[in-house]
Amino acid sequence: MALDIRTLSVIVAVANVLQMIIIAFLYIKNKKYPGILWWALGSATTASGFILFLVRDVTQNALIAIILPNILTVAGSLFIYIGIMHFLEKKENKGLVFSAFAVFIALYFYFTYVIDDINTRTVIVSVAFIFYLLLMVQVLVGKTHESITASSHFIAGILFIEACFFVFRTFSVLTFAPIDSLFTPTLIQTLAFVMYFVTGILLTFGLIFMVNQRLNAEVTDTKNHFEILFNKSPEGSAIHEIVYSTSGDPVDYRILDVNPAFERILGLKREDVVGKISKEAYGVKTPPYFDIYSQVTETGQSEEFESFFAPMKKHFHILAYSQDQGKFATIFEDITERKQGEEKMRNTLQRFYQILSNMQSGVLLVTNENRVEFVNQTFCDLFSLNDSPADLTGLSSKELTEKVRHSYIDPDNFIARTWEIVRLGKPVFGEDVKIQSGKVLLRDFAPLYLGGKAFGRLWIHRDISGRKLAEEVLKQKNESLNALNRELAAIQQNLRNNLEELSQTEATLRLSEERLARSQEIAHLGSWELDLVNGQLSWSDEVYRIFGLHPQEFGATYEAFLEAVHPEDRLAVDAAYSGSLREGRDSYEIEHRVTRKDSGEIRYVHEKCEHVRDDNGKIIRSVGMVQDITERKVAEQALRTERDFSTSILSTVGGLIIVLDREGRIVRFNRSCETITGYSFEEVKGKQFWDLFILPEEMQGVKDTFAQLTSGMFPNEHENFWLAKDGTRRFIQWSNSAMTKADGSVEYVLGTGIDITERKKADEALREALSEKEVLLSEIHHRVKNNLTAFISLLSLDGSYEDTESGRTLRKDLQNRARSMALIHETLYRTGKFSNVDMSIYLKNLVDQIAQSYGVRSDIKIFVDVDGTLSIDRATTAGLIINELVTNSFKYAFPPEFDCMALRGEPCTIRVSLAKEERKDVLRVSDNGCGFHEGFDPLKSKSLGLKLVNFLSRHQLRAETEVRTEKGTEFIFRLNDTNTIA
Repeated sequence: MALDIRTLSVIVAVANVLQMIIIAFLYIKNKKYPGILWWALGSATTASGFILFLVRDVTQNALIAIILPNILTVAGSLFIYIGIMHFLEKKENKGLVFSAFAVFIALYFYFTYVIDDINTRTVIVSVAFIFYLLLMVQVLVGKTHESITASSHFIAGILFIEACFFVFRTFSVLTFAPIDSLFTPTLIQTLAFVMYFVTGILLTFGLIFMVNQRLNAEVTDTKNHFEILFNKSPEGSAIHEIVYSTSGDPVDYRILDVNPAFERILGLKREDVVGKISKEAYGVKTPPYFDIYSQVTETGQSEEFESFFAPMKKHFHILAYSQDQGKFATIFEDITERKQGEEKMRNTLQRFYQILSNMQSGVLLVTNENRVEFVNQTFCDLFSLNDSPADLTGLSSKELTEKVRHSYIDPDNFIARTWEIVRLGKPVFGEDVKIQSGKVLLRDFAPLYLGGKAFGRLWIHRDISGRKLAEEVLKQKNESLNALNRELAAIQQNLRNNLEELSQTEATLRLSEERLARSQEIAHLGSWELDLVNGQLSWSDEVYRIFGLHPQEFGATYEAFLEAVHPEDRLAVDAAYSGSLREGRDSYEIEHRVTRKDSGEIRYVHEKCEHVRDDNGKIIRSVGMVQDITERKVAEQALRTERDFSTSILSTVGGLIIVLDREGRIVRFNRSCETITGYSFEEVKGKQFWDLFILPEEMQGVKDTFAQLTSGMFPNEHENFWLAKDGTRRFIQWSNSAMTKADGSVEYVLGTGIDITERKKADEALREALSEKEVLLSEIHHRVKNNLTAFISLLSLDGSYEDTESGRTLRKDLQNRARSMALIHETLYRTGKFSNVDMSIYLKNLVDQIAQSYGVRSDIKIFVDVDGTLSIDRATTAGLIINELVTNSFKYAFPPEFDCMALRGEPCTIRVSLAKEERKDVLRVSDNGCGFHEGFDPLKSKSLGLKLVNFLSRHQLRAETEVRTEKGTEFIFRLNDTNTIA
């Protein structure tokens, strides 16, 4: 039966569907190549177009029967082009290809609906195919990976042939073979469908060919890369397979291959372990880590762990991962020295933090990552925190700030100041901080640096409330105690020096930690052989690396070897080796330094040699090994430094430190203890401390406290007397804790103390002085108030002034001025506070007295708004100024004809206020009366009252004066001293 166009269309559609299924299955197997999915989409789109060609027999709708089938077939070529670009990991020119597709659609619509011309539409479709086919050919014959060159050129050839056919088809339609219907069985039409069918099959085969070539190349690259890593890796590696019993259960694993690092780290030769099961290779009864390895092979999930392997007495860090079915690989490194160093460092840090924990200063250490590294109990107590040091450790800086901000009088200023100190990064010493409990803390800050880089910061707080109180009392009340004040200042300086030393101690400890961390590298071993007959010396590659040499740079002789040895060790190395030959010993061993030629770096090595003899017993060859032990040497030096550092802290710290065993015998006794007691450590070592230092009447109580400490009831704080060698008594404040064994039992008792004898004496002297001053000041204020009251009474007597209007006014002014001064002393006497005056009580009483002296007018409102205190000098001056201004307001501001409601919109009012504005104390006295007449300047007035106000504000109150006359009169006095209001 002859094939017509409809049958060919069905065949091509079915072929494209099968191609789509094959390519989709190929994508499922290789999802990492997204271009395959685009190719499958192109086949599906092309198949849809050929199926829609058959719709022309059932519908005359041009959109469905003509336009859509051709658009889908061209779109299929577009999608295949995108798929090729993605597969080759190239970026398609989206603007070009989609613009061309849009032009194609526009032209096809035009020659369908405007000019119905099937030949032109055929030419448009052919040109679109030619455009996309040639784009694909250009990409495939361009630069591609060499592994897919053959397949890409094969596909490019198929596409080029197809493009040539569509060029011929375009030429034939335009010249000798026009068509009148899609289904007209002309030769050109038939060949077009056959071309679709053949090229589709060949392109599918080419795609499969190209994917397989790329997969094979990637597998080869991966295998080569793995072999390079396996053989050159400094970490030990081994490949294994699980061994199963006859019943199918895993029972052991066999070593299939190992790398050179495996032999170097474990000391096992490759030929001795490859092909053997683990029990034979490692000489153990059970396969090492078999449960972990069998789980890795079963689940396919890798496992990473650290473990101590007892048969080799080494710590290892191991990574195990699954390979093929029943196989797994391991990568490991020897971390024995790192583990040992970490353990020693943990012990050192534990002892140091224990000393910091018992300090009576609040210690806070914050890392450069703004995390709390260490905080002691004293810090928690100073800031009244319910949290323990363990609760605070690990918090962020902001979280800790929120916990302590409630303790400060002005939290916002405190937080701003704290972060300013951190931002500047400079040491701050002796900064006073006041907290809500009434305490005053001395705060020190020190940034900590390591290797020139900031890694943390140290805050130290000490409660100096007693000292600050003493300083304030000494400064204000008694100049005769200046000597004591100087002594307290000296104590403060001594404390600051101690804090500086502690900051330096912290920095030194961190530096030691870094040095220890640097010593945690894996040691390397090299081998060498010296032929004594011909003087030829040979080294393994590892020895060249240790000495910083390349093989071609080294003359293989014993003399050239000595040139690589450090000059100071050269004679010793030569003597050791030559002496072993001369004395006929079988071996020699030595540690010495070498100087790396490439960098000049000095490294420490451990060298061991064995001599080989001939049949006559003569040494003819030396075989030896070289191990780089620089990291071990650095670690040993770091540990010695840590030990000396801890001993130095105990000897130089400013406080008393004593360590006792369970029987109360003295084990450690620092220099401060020697200074206080007059005994040297050698005199007291091994003696029970209560027999030497404790008063007889306090001995039993001290023994009871010590018994509690040794039973595990710690820490303990108390105060008691110590008896010095010369018979003097010193009062000591103690903080005790215990050092425990691994089982939790107490091994030693640690006591840290401060000599507070002088502070106790100073506190007692201050209390006596304060009591005497308060009695004296009370009596003085009482007598001054009585004298001023008598003066006011004399002014009230008839005949003291002329009985005229001006005389009565003058008398009233003098009485009010005297009352303002008397009222201050009465306020001081009643409140019992003699340094500052409560201005709220004083000014309310003062204004009330002035109002009563002029008769209370119901139409005048008086407001007094005052908060805070002033010193007695400034309070007296302020009272006189307020007396003058309020008196003027009563006398002149509100004449009978002045209507406040009509002119001011409010009742007649006099206001007095005292408040803090912009860190200054501001006094305001105002009224809303008639004010001064035009042109009158109150600051230049010659009246007695205003001249008195100007004089007092400038010379006594030390204030800036401003007068406002917009609505009445307002006097504003801004006091320059910002510390006058409490």
